[in-house]
Amino acid sequence: MLEKERQRVREYGRRFGKEYSNAYVDSEALLAHRRRLGELTYAEFTARADGYSNADERQREHDLRMAKELTHLLGQLSVGDLMPYEKIGWALMRSGTRPWSERDGATKIPYGLRPRIGSGRRRH
Repeated sequence: MLEKERQRVREYGRRFGKEYSNAYVDSEALLAHRRRLGELTYAEFTARADGYSNADERQREHDLRMAKELTHLLGQLSVGDLMPYEKIGWALMRSGTRPWSERDGATKIPYGLRPRIGSGRRRH
């Protein structure tokens, strides 16, 4: 953002036939940069400090992370979702994996779908 301000100050000087020194360009760019930072809300300022372009992008990233974590948690509780997907038809999703789909049928997964009772040990 500061570099854009430097370029803007240089272009402004060139338009009027002046070639500003690097020190002048830096000081003007820094003043304009500080003015813009002062106009930001706290949410916008902290989002930019964290590397996001704005607060909305930061919120979307947070929402996606939370959705993944909640999906994983629900999968640990043996809760999945049955939804239609574009290329595979209806599919059962659990913890981000697909144990069954309309197109492929049951897939090999590293866990069982039957809920455990007690310690999960069975005597035969």
